[in-house]
Amino acid sequence: MEGEVAAIAILHMYAMLDEQAAAWAVRERIAPALADDGCPGTAKSVIRGVLDDIVRRFQTAEAVSILLDEALVAEGPANLPGHPLRVLGDAAVTILPEVGTDPQRRQRIFTAALDWLTAAPGPNRWAVFMQLCVTVLSPPAAGTWEEPGWPGGFTYGHGVDSPEALSLIGDRLWPPLD
Repeated sequence: MEGEVAAIAILHMYAMLDEQAAAWAVRERIAPALADDGCPGTAKSVIRGVLDDIVRRFQTAEAVSILLDEALVAEGPANLPGHPLRVLGDAAVTILPEVGTDPQRRQRIFTAALDWLTAAPGPNRWAVFMQLCVTVLSPPAAGTWEEPGWPGGFTYGHGVDSPEALSLIGDRLWPPLD
């Protein structure tokens, strides 16, 4: 088990290097491990955490697709922490410290989700896609981060996204749904 933990830790560090490394990690290591019935549940849980981090940082299409597949069988309300739709929704509307919101995060997740839906449309996929759209196409944005000059302190930002993001939603994301 120690070897698995070390290997997953190295995979996590590698995946956080850049978007190409993240896409490779998802395609070559994470997706096969999550699909492997012989992979222990604890290892899958840690690997799922790596996948969540990849979505939060890079919003790669491969990672988004895996989380949408997981959302098809996920139990419990979609607003629970760790639920695949919650992870995707939070990644789409995150306020980043010192940066603010990034409208491209919404677009990358929406585009990957639309590609996932059109690859094999069906009632269950439509239901998952529309649940995700509730967050991705809504104007609110939020984020939480630690305050470096205040030990134990944090900032919680919450509000309506920027005019640029709202234009993106109206001009580029809504039209494919018509």
